[in-house]
Amino acid sequence: MLIVAGSAVAVAQEPTLDAAGLPAPSVSLAPSVEDRLRAAEAEVRQLVAERERLQDALTGFADLYEPMETDRQLLLELRKALPELRPDAESYLARMQSLALRSDPTRLSQLASRVLETAPVFLDWRDTDFATQQEASQAYRATGASGFNTDFEEFRTAILLTVANRLDALLALQDRLR
Repeated sequence: MLIVAGSAVAVAQEPTLDAAGLPAPSVSLAPSVEDRLRAAEAEVRQLVAERERLQDALTGFADLYEPMETDRQLLLELRKALPELRPDAESYLARMQSLALRSDPTRLSQLASRVLETAPVFLDWRDTDFATQQEASQAYRATGASGFNTDFEEFRTAILLTVANRLDALLALQDRLR
């Protein structure tokens, strides 16, 4: 059927009939309210999961802050040479032990204690005037002063491993955020 009204032309569509001859319901291409609600709920669940993942990572970063700051201080101290004056050397070693206990007491406390135990013998040897280099070398071995260098190197290596492990944990957190 064609209807002409004024200059506008409109075509009226006849309703589609079903098998019984009744008008069939019109099919809407827009999603139903229920479909939109389900989609919104799914998106909310996804956003909540993402927020929780980010919160966990942020907590992990926060948990690493204090130990990493201590590790940074340890590395700065580790770069320094053992001071020449005995009181300064003792203070330096005590600071190293204090930082080590804050950084990783499980791994570093025993090593730091050994360094402090062998330090007096080493410092005594270092402060002694020997007549010859050979005499100094013999005393170095005989007094146990050499144990300090061995203990300090083991302590240094453990500090570096602790820092490397902490950096690895930080990188793992970053990977989880990607």
